[in-house]
Amino acid sequence: KPCSLDALVCSIRMIAQNAENALWIPETEADNLLLHLGFRMGLTRYENVRTGILMKYNGSVDGMTKSLYPAIAEENGGNATQVEKSIRDAIHHAFRTGNRNYWSLYFPGAYGGKCPSNELFIARMASALKNRERVQNAQIQYLIAENE
Repeated sequence: KPCSLDALVCSIRMIAQNAENALWIPETEADNLLLHLGFRMGLTRYENVRTGILMKYNGSVDGMTKSLYPAIAEENGGNATQVEKSIRDAIHHAFRTGNRNYWSLYFPGAYGGKCPSNELFIARMASALKNRERVQNAQIQYLIAENE
């Protein structure tokens, strides 16, 4: 049927914006960050780190010991002490064996030999996810504005 060109352009923009927004999946981005840093997927400790980052990213927890570790334990099994140790072990292993250049992007000066704490690591990775989301949203807005 005949329709106005403005209505067609508006519909195409809306579809494109929804498709672009659908591409942002925090879980996938968290996986990408962790894999680049040298974490090994599929291990319980990997799942604990990933869950912690996503919980912090979503703002569903505040403190580490009193809220994050018990929440991860509830979701992934185990207890808060086991979760804390598994996260610490995963971070230390990836820090020793992972890509030094990638680590230095998020933890400048860390290769003085000191591994980041659980709290610092999870907070920094959650912040990195938020920044990546902001960048993607800005790119989408730029593309929409450019095509107007």
